[in-house]
This record gives sequence, structure tokens and C-alpha cells, in this order.
Amino acid sequence: LIGVWHSEKSQQVLLINSDMSSRYNFGPNSSGMDDHDYHMEINGDIVSYSRLGKFQIARTDDTLSLSCIETGKVEKGTVFVKVENIIAKENLNGDWYNATGNSLQIIDDEIHLNNKSKAIYRQWFVAGDTLYIPSFRNFKIVLNGHTIKLLDGDEEYVRLSADDALAADLP
Repeated sequence: LIGVWHSEKSQQVLLINSDMSSRYNFGPNSSGMDDHDYHMEINGDIVSYSRLGKFQIARTDDTLSLSCIETGKVEKGTVFVKVENIIAKENLNGDWYNATGNSLQIIDDEIHLNNKSKAIYRQWFVAGDTLYIPSFRNFKIVLNGHTIKLLDGDEEYVRLSADDALAADLP
């Protein structure tokens, strides 16, 4: 079970390690709260968390899933799938810009998100094809050959060097 799991439409993510599970919610009505659960019990193909709920473990073909069968902090019926990353986290380091001048600076474990009115500094992680900024937002990672794009709805961020950003008149 150790690893990263995300729900349909990437609205929720479970990070499971040997001594704790964390749930991050990215839904439109999210309170931005992260839930941590330190108590887990496994009985056959059922895993129970004291706060998150009870889940059925299932495997179909090469897909491993957790289906919530008893509500806690997770709604009954929510299905999480274990995911592998499509890109190594360190490959996202650099300066990213969108067409409206907003930027992301990714440096190891920290993201600096800058728009015209504020700067936000956050921890982040990658799950499958999604870059998550807990309690804030997430970006879809799109690979096309050697080109990487970060998408958030209609916003598209591309990585540029400082010279490229100046030539494009971006901050």
C-alpha cells in the first residue's frame, strides 16, 4: 500500500507510508485541509484508518485500487488508484511561465508561485501525471517528446530560460 494514490479527476490524493497516511483534497469546494491518519489496520483485503475510513483493496490487471466502503474523512464510493510518476520530480526544476505573465519557480522541494498581486511559497509533490501543491492547486503534467507543459484548466505553463522570458517580455 505504500505509495501515492489518487482519485478520479485527481480531486483527492492519498500518500501512504509505513507509519502515516495523508489525504489532500483539491476539489472546488475544498477547505484546503490536509488530513493525517496515524492508525491503520489491515484485515485480508480491507484496510481501515481511524479517521479516513475503511477501504477495499482490489487488483484488476495491472491496476491496484482502494475503494472506500465505510465513510470517514473520505466519502463512501471514492476510488483511489495507485500511480507511478510519468516524470522524475527533479526534471520539473526551473522557471515556468504562462501567457498572462504568471510564473512558477520550482526549486527542489519548494515552489514559488508568482502572479501580479502575490507570491506564494509551497511544498509540492508529483503523483502520476499531476503536480500537486497541497492545500492550493494542482497542474496536469503533459509530455510531448522533450517538451514539458504544466496545465491548470486553460492556463498553460512552459519552462523558459531567463533570456527567453525577457525576449517574450515576461517577468
